[in-house]
Amino acid sequence: MLELLIKNGKFRSLLLSSLISQLGSFFTFMLLIVMTFERTQSLISTMGVTLASTLGSIVAGLAGGFWVEQRSPAKVMVMTNLLSASVLIGMFFLPTTMTYYYITAFLIAVFGAFSRPASSKLQVMLVPSEQLMASNASRQMLNEVVRVFGPGLAVFVLTLLPKDLSTVGFLIDGVSYLIAAVLLYSIGTFDKTSASDKGKSPTVKVPFVTRLKEGVEPLRAPVILAILGMFFFCIIGITGFDVILTAHISRSGLPSIYSGYVISALSAGLIVASFFSKYFSKLSLAIRLGLSVFGMGLGLLCLGLTANLYIMLGFAFIIGVFNVIYNISASTYMQQNIPLEKMGRAQGFTSSFFSTVGLLGMGVSALIGELLSPATTFLIMGGAIALSGFISVFTIHSATKRQQEIGQAQAVNM
Repeated sequence: MLELLIKNGKFRSLLLSSLISQLGSFFTFMLLIVMTFERTQSLISTMGVTLASTLGSIVAGLAGGFWVEQRSPAKVMVMTNLLSASVLIGMFFLPTTMTYYYITAFLIAVFGAFSRPASSKLQVMLVPSEQLMASNASRQMLNEVVRVFGPGLAVFVLTLLPKDLSTVGFLIDGVSYLIAAVLLYSIGTFDKTSASDKGKSPTVKVPFVTRLKEGVEPLRAPVILAILGMFFFCIIGITGFDVILTAHISRSGLPSIYSGYVISALSAGLIVASFFSKYFSKLSLAIRLGLSVFGMGLGLLCLGLTANLYIMLGFAFIIGVFNVIYNISASTYMQQNIPLEKMGRAQGFTSSFFSTVGLLGMGVSALIGELLSPATTFLIMGGAIALSGFISVFTIHSATKRQQEIGQAQAVNM
């Protein structure tokens, strides 16, 4: 992983720009949540920020995938960073009303929906196939570092600033997006299509529905279907994890603020495991994907069985380790097996779909937690995730074995 970062300067610039822009995204989100709650003292109004952000991802997810396939991913990312900077700097000058807060959350999510598939496509263009696992490990570690420090940085800035100057936070955040845009611009421009498409005759205009079907066709492959199936259960079970965990800790007789320690332990597991990606990459695909999800589910289930903080910290760390193994392995497999010219559409479709599933997950978790208990929520969701992982071990093993047999048969016939 370190060797890739040292030798591949363009990927290093991409990673650094992603670090800054993602830090900006978390900074903005936390800034909006804190300022909204301080202004209204209403949980419902504050949840509106989350809802606006989720709706932005759902609405723009599919469109973002289509847009990226027709343009240079580097240029798309520069554009989205500049637009994000414009919105945030504009918030410094606009009246501090709830309407503007919700619009900002929505727009930043929309720009992110365009930026994410562009970033994934650009990564594949910059990194050789055999190094994708290491590059995904780098990005996973970066995501967790940002997740830990982003919200804290926003609160720290708000603490330093007088209340009548809190909008300066938007100005600071806007500048961070400008820096990210400059870093991306230094990478250079790229062709709109992959090298395999160069020299082909111009394509005729294809209807939207036809292009969508073509784009999602790779997602029907048995292994990818298994990956998405497991991800479905993970999204349903883990969306709202912070809220359910806080309630579980409180009902266990511990200060609710201790949930921050448990979440930090989970992030620590993710960060630590990222350094060892080259070792677990030697395991079979079925083991890496299926057993990692099984381990995540089992860890979540065990969280619901204990009221001891230290045991919770241990299980949270384990969940983080298994989570990073699944994330890196799934991302790498999909990057290697989805054609570059279809990657934007495939990722845009999955982004919109799973953002919608996330809303469902919030509702289901809240309902179970309210009717039964937070601990029961962990037991049910953890069991469902573990079962999906266990079944997928055999599904993926069978699918990969079939692919190998087909490949060997084709080789004999040649």
